[in-house]
Amino acid sequence: MKKIINLFVILLLIFSLFGCKKEEDELKDPEPGNVLTGSWEINYEHDEFSYENNELVEFLSNKDLNGYDNYNVLALLGSQVVAGRNYMFLCQSDYYEIVVVYLDLSGNMTITNTNRFEFTDYLENHENINNELLMGGWTVNEEQIGMGNTSPLEKALVGFTGANYLPLVLLGTQIVSGTNYCYLTYETLVLPTKIDCISVVVVYEDLAGEATISSVYNLDLKDFNK
Repeated sequence: MKKIINLFVILLLIFSLFGCKKEEDELKDPEPGNVLTGSWEINYEHDEFSYENNELVEFLSNKDLNGYDNYNVLALLGSQVVAGRNYMFLCQSDYYEIVVVYLDLSGNMTITNTNRFEFTDYLENHENINNELLMGGWTVNEEQIGMGNTSPLEKALVGFTGANYLPLVLLGTQIVSGTNYCYLTYETLVLPTKIDCISVVVVYEDLAGEATISSVYNLDLKDFNK
């Protein structure tokens, strides 16, 4: 009987040691790319994020630090709590890219995902928008400064109900019989429960200066962190 009790105590000790080891391992920073993912939080209150003297922006802006490119950081799209935190940015190099930076619990930063962002892929009936509205393809802003011309979007939102769009970046323009403007925006859907998302919005401004929203596409941030 005594031997059985001793054996039971030894087994308990083994299981206890195993549990402690497991907890210790869980506290360690995971390998980049292997972090457990929670839901992405849209950075709707973007004015609270300072792009000046920000270590994440400085990291992305310096190829010697990040090992990829000297990115021009245009907007913080969202963040995700993991063992540390993921941050998703819209950047510009030779083209638009969505870049994910993992900040571990020790303050180390690593780029874990990059995706080329072709905004015309997210336009409703984008083949028609590009080809059938005469005169030409989209002109991408070569040098982004601020949010670009937001006046057409502001005019289109006068009296608009159901959602609100806060411009992040003017992605491009297209000359038609008038002008199409494509924006990346923070969208707030007006429902019983408020829903925030990132959206690609096209505004058409006619030759008389009247503006209307002609296309909206909601992005799912998790699609850019697979």
